[in-house]
Amino acid sequence: MKSLVWFTITTVVWLTAPMSASAQSIGAPIPGAPKSIFYVDPVNGSSSGDGSSARPWRTLQEVWDARLINGTDRTSGVVHAGDLIYLLGGNHGNVDIAPWNGSGKVANTDYITITAFPGAVPIIKTLRFTLASKWVVRGITFENPGVFSTRPTLLYAEHSSNLIADGNILQSASDVATWSPADWPNRSADYAIHFNNVRYGTISRNRIKGVHNGIATRGRYLMLSGNQIDYFANDGIQFTSSDTVIRHNLITNHYGLWNDGLHHDAMQGWTSFDETFTTNVLIESNMIINSTGTYLTVPRVPSGDNDEYLQGIVIFDGVWDRLTVINNVVIAAAHHGIGFYGISDSVIANNTVVSQSPKYDSWIGVFQDSRVPQNVVVRNNVADSFSLLQQGVTFDHNLAFDRGFLPWQQNLIPIVDPVTVFQVYQPSRGYFDLRLKAQSPAIGAGSSLSVPKYDVLAVTRNPSRVDIGAYSYTGP
Repeated sequence: MKSLVWFTITTVVWLTAPMSASAQSIGAPIPGAPKSIFYVDPVNGSSSGDGSSARPWRTLQEVWDARLINGTDRTSGVVHAGDLIYLLGGNHGNVDIAPWNGSGKVANTDYITITAFPGAVPIIKTLRFTLASKWVVRGITFENPGVFSTRPTLLYAEHSSNLIADGNILQSASDVATWSPADWPNRSADYAIHFNNVRYGTISRNRIKGVHNGIATRGRYLMLSGNQIDYFANDGIQFTSSDTVIRHNLITNHYGLWNDGLHHDAMQGWTSFDETFTTNVLIESNMIINSTGTYLTVPRVPSGDNDEYLQGIVIFDGVWDRLTVINNVVIAAAHHGIGFYGISDSVIANNTVVSQSPKYDSWIGVFQDSRVPQNVVVRNNVADSFSLLQQGVTFDHNLAFDRGFLPWQQNLIPIVDPVTVFQVYQPSRGYFDLRLKAQSPAIGAGSSLSVPKYDVLAVTRNPSRVDIGAYSYTGP
């Protein structure tokens, strides 16, 4: 189905849009119907139960430690490959699914699904997978309140494959809106989800709130789709994985009062220490909003101080090729709205980038790091400004609001008034509706080369009238 986004700075509705064919082989396959169903109830269950609805087990960790789960063969255990485990309401604590003394049955031959019983709210503090394969975690609430000497990762997987984390709620606590600057360093989860050395993984439709970092990926063949990350202190998404799709994610409300010495980004990529390069990454139709005005500690119009800025989609380190960045909407509070170093054979097309800060314009930039950019196309974008190297970059059919840092091609940039481009553009009040208005200079001013088939709202673009930016004009 098509997605619908009705967007001002305070109202967002986000549904899943059609996927392009390029993403079909990325992510974990969809599991089939369960073969058998078992029940775990921390309130009414018993360690001597049989896993039936009448006699449920007590905790998932007890079930695992008792070796009642064997997804490799059916010679032992009770839960086998293809089965489903319902978690009923209550606190299920910390769960560590790892090989037993190096010989465990963690790499299932078919998916084992851990999910919430319909209508129940099971809570897990942390869940960890090691050397695991073919697991689904769906509909669980992850919550880890309190003061920690080491901030936890709520859902962590390492050296694993074919994992699905779908439709979960992950938060440091049920309410972090009243936290002080002293609370965040001690009480927030470090990461909501971290897939570390994972191949064929899907992270989808999760709601993440009140964490230091949202999602981190390292590995290959990963899909991050339809996640909502709200109220975070450092990075929304960190990606160091190749053959990865990052699409239709909503990242909002950067908490700017914790100066942890790091630069804060909605999305940041780098090449992992044990890889020579990162390749084939699609970043498509994501929405980034520095502040919606929902939280008092996230001012709708930031002051622009160093501890209150948020960069958009950035890559500062490593060697990258075949990076495609299309249809993204970025409302940042720093110069780097979209900024990449060391990329080649890449496309940056039909993005909309503006700043919410009174101190910074937000640019689309391509820069030199360990190598000069090669064969990079920057096309059909609208942004506050552009900062691009002359060598290795093709730049055309873009709109800018300021001459910015592009003196070598300044005559190719139509400098326009943003008020003439968008439905609503009031950065001093924090109000934006970045869809195109009637008579916008972005309408029909784009190139058909490199243009995405759909816009950010999954509206099919008119190939004979290509509009600049993430939104295609749908008026008369």
